[in-house]
Amino acid sequence: MKMIRGMFVSLALILIWSGEAKAQDWWWGIMYEMSATSSLPGNSNMDFDFIEDFSFRGIGIEARYLPEPGAKYSFGFNASWNVLNEKSEFGTDRNTISLSRTDVTGTQLRYLNSVPLMANASYYFGGRGGIRPFIGINAGTYYIERRVDIGVSAVVEDNWHFGWAPDAGIVVPLGGPEVAMLVMARYNWAFSSDGSGDQKYWGFNIGIAYR
Repeated sequence: MKMIRGMFVSLALILIWSGEAKAQDWWWGIMYEMSATSSLPGNSNMDFDFIEDFSFRGIGIEARYLPEPGAKYSFGFNASWNVLNEKSEFGTDRNTISLSRTDVTGTQLRYLNSVPLMANASYYFGGRGGIRPFIGINAGTYYIERRVDIGVSAVVEDNWHFGWAPDAGIVVPLGGPEVAMLVMARYNWAFSSDGSGDQKYWGFNIGIAYR
């Protein structure tokens, strides 16, 4: 957990510092993120059916470079931190799980921490100054930690995964050319790594972008 916090804080400081040089070319966004795993379509495989519930704990940073005002495309990078959790009661069909080559049975508190570090490219519809829908693709690496607390014991599995994440959303101007609201949905797919299966989850993001 300390490593996750350290990575995210360090990256945030780097992004803020690097944005000073060409602020007119870059859009910077601070995002609030909600997440869901197998409670939504696309996540029915047991390899990543780790948590079913929605989570309302997440934060993200977006950086997008537009080559000219009103451009139809952008490229950049983003980072986020998503925390999902679930309580699996003893006696239910979800009270046994295989983690780190161990079968764990009983009432469980499950946690998933995901930190994607991604490059992105987006294509925008509409014109400058108006509401602009967009579609995009992200690719990079995920640090994912899965933890199960059962009684006084805990089993922790953490790995780096390569992955990708298509997304779609809208940019809504907020009364001036320098500030906008950014709303998007993103489907995260981290590929299997070191014995840990694919990890997939939806992200629903809303935030403020500025330049």
